[in-house]
Parts: sequence; structure tokens; C-alpha cells
Amino acid sequence: SRHENDVSPADYALDVFCGPLGVSTDWVKLYNESGMCERIMNAVQNPSGAGEISIDQTPQSFASELYLVLQRQIIAHWRTTTYMALRFWWTII
Repeated sequence: SRHENDVSPADYALDVFCGPLGVSTDWVKLYNESGMCERIMNAVQNPSGAGEISIDQTPQSFASELYLVLQRQIIAHWRTTTYMALRFWWTII
């Protein structure tokens, strides 16, 4: 059944999955029989090479390697280098 126009889609989804509209539904069985479950299980059991990590064998200088490691650390920790630069700028000024 579709939700009414004046009902929030999020509230309707909660009513269906957690509330009175979904009480008689076996969600685990429904998921296990779905095509989505089949695709996910197939991808887990038979992984393709699409997500493989390749390693560059070209030798780099110590300075360039250090730069890359620091850049990756900064991005991983701060997510945006611009944000970090602005924080340092406002701290100094």
C-alpha cells in the first residue's frame, strides 16, 4: 500500500518496518528471497578483480614518499586540506 500525501515518507517507512503495518511480515525471509540478497551473496562468494589494489613499483625519492604519506594522513584525518589550512591561518592571526 502507498502512503498518503500528508504523511512523511520516513514516518511511513518506520511504520511499515517497525510499526503496526509490518507486524505480520517476516522481513528476514523476504530479504533472503530477494534479488538483492542473491546479488550480494554472489559478490561476496565470487569476488571480481574490480576492487583490487595495485602497487606502483616505480621507485620514489624519500622526500616525495614523505610528502605523499603526510598528504594522505592530513586528508584522512582532516578530510579537507583547505579546512585545516584555514584553521592554522586563524590560529596564527
